[in-house]
Amino acid sequence: MKPVFTSESGTVKSLSNYFLQEFNEGRITDIANSQVLEEATEEEINGVASLAERCLRLHGEERPTMKQVETELQTLRTKRMNSSQPDLRNGEQMQPRSLTQRSRSARKLSAQLEGSQRRYSLEAEFLSSASLPR
Repeated sequence: MKPVFTSESGTVKSLSNYFLQEFNEGRITDIANSQVLEEATEEEINGVASLAERCLRLHGEERPTMKQVETELQTLRTKRMNSSQPDLRNGEQMQPRSLTQRSRSARKLSAQLEGSQRRYSLEAEFLSSASLPR
């Protein structure tokens, strides 16, 4: 959808407000893209939606930092990668909705993000932020 669109009832809506309304009413899977619904679990969809909701908060102090966003997305990615791994406790392979599709998507995502992952030490992060204006 476009950032500002006309709904079926003819009213002009903001995509962010529409998302927040659907999120607050628990209907986030109703507005998710069909490809997302095929490839992601409900837990993954809700995790990303929850993060997006926090990013849309009006007061800056209530929004997560980009570092927090990166960490949460990385955590979701790690969970996704682990969900397609064998479950060694009971000797079975977990069966998500579409394992073949999921593992292909996970490998593709992993290859895309591999070069962009950055792990900073606290010292390196402090030194890099020292040059930023306050």
